[in-house]
Amino acid sequence: MDYLELHGQTGEGEFRKRVEVAAVKVAQKVMDNVDNVAPFNQAAGKHDLRLKLAIAHIKSPTELSDNLQYYILAKNDQITLAQLGNVTDEQILDQVEAVWDSFSTQFEAVI
Repeated sequence: MDYLELHGQTGEGEFRKRVEVAAVKVAQKVMDNVDNVAPFNQAAGKHDLRLKLAIAHIKSPTELSDNLQYYILAKNDQITLAQLGNVTDEQILDQVEAVWDSFSTQFEAVI
């Protein structure tokens, strides 16, 4: 996708809503302490960082969902709009899980 196509997928559309639900599901996993398998980093202190992000996301899901949406679209900019339309919920969940550790580390740096 080119930059305008990427931008056209942002906002309050279907993709963002699906990312938000996936992020809530990841937050639930972390809060239920079932983040002890890949892709989650098992290094000391990582669960605590993930938990802080999970709680913040449950309290106010909009900001993180917006950030995740932009990140996932940018990371996958090689796919077409048609392919994006065929992305499954599971694939979105996988993408959110894959970046949760990175986002939690960045979140810790700004609070």
